[in-house]
Amino acid sequence: MIQISCVQLEIQQLLIYRDKENSMEHLQADNHPELFPWVLLVMSAISLQCFLVPFVFTVRVRSQVFNKEFMLQFEKEHKQAFPEFPEDDITKSIGFPDMGSGYYSKKLAYKDWFRFNNAQRVHYNFLEALPMILILLFIAGLKQPLAALIIGCVYFVARLLYLVSYVKSPNLRVIGVIPMSLSLLALFGLSLYTASQYMKLYKIDLGF
Repeated sequence: MIQISCVQLEIQQLLIYRDKENSMEHLQADNHPELFPWVLLVMSAISLQCFLVPFVFTVRVRSQVFNKEFMLQFEKEHKQAFPEFPEDDITKSIGFPDMGSGYYSKKLAYKDWFRFNNAQRVHYNFLEALPMILILLFIAGLKQPLAALIIGCVYFVARLLYLVSYVKSPNLRVIGVIPMSLSLLALFGLSLYTASQYMKLYKIDLGF
């Protein structure tokens, strides 16, 4: 009886060990796990890219469009509206808080309005897409670090092309839109694959 109990215990331990091994297979990257830190680095680079966009594109155009000479026309009106702040110099505000469709923008020439709104739009578009690309890169990188790293680098370059082309003309943004869209589609697929592997780990059955 003691021998049988010992054998049963060993079998149970082997089964537990096997289950742990199978679980680890679902958790581990399919290839090149050492590349995952590089995926995190690319995610950081894309975030930095988004942070620098307003300084490189938006603020530069804003300062040209809402220059001191242009803002001078609002100085008297501003002082009348805010007499409690006589030292407030509206001519140095470079148009803030106008974001392209406000009070100041109504006085812009069409060309200046067009340039400024293009510069604004490239930043807004980046902000809208940033959470999605970062989340997808992280999830995809858990199981496929190599693919996630390559796609992340492609997206970084494509986003730069998008920024430069959009500022020149919205019609040119297709240069960056196509590779960015393909990158996102690939990341969606890889993220679903990662999710399926974790579902196997926790034995989740969707009933399909």
